[in-house]
Amino acid sequence: METLYFIMGALSVVAVAAVVSVFTIKKQIKLEVEQMINRSDFEIHRLIEDIENNLSRRIDELEKDNDSKDKKLIDYTDSLHNNLYEEMNKLYGYVDSRTDKMSDGISRNIADIYKSLEKIAESDLSNRIQK
Repeated sequence: METLYFIMGALSVVAVAAVVSVFTIKKQIKLEVEQMINRSDFEIHRLIEDIENNLSRRIDELEKDNDSKDKKLIDYTDSLHNNLYEEMNKLYGYVDSRTDKMSDGISRNIADIYKSLEKIAESDLSNRIQK
């Protein structure tokens, strides 16, 4: 019977050691899971910050590129406006020149017509006087 008590005592010690080992392992697993969660959380936050920084940098680049394109477009529009203004001035100058030339031609023709009419009137008057 003593042997039975001895074996039961030994098994009790083994059972207590097993229960203690299970709780120790459970505690270690819990700590490792918490550490893994903390590392994962840290990595996720780091990745999120990297993504935010990349997005911010890309947005800044796009805004800078947009500003550059806006400036080019404004410059191009200004150059078109200036070119239009210069061409319109040339056109007005050409039309004014042609109008002046036509006016001078018409004035000469009218002067020639008056001279012709005066000659006709003088010859008619001299014909009347002679008669």
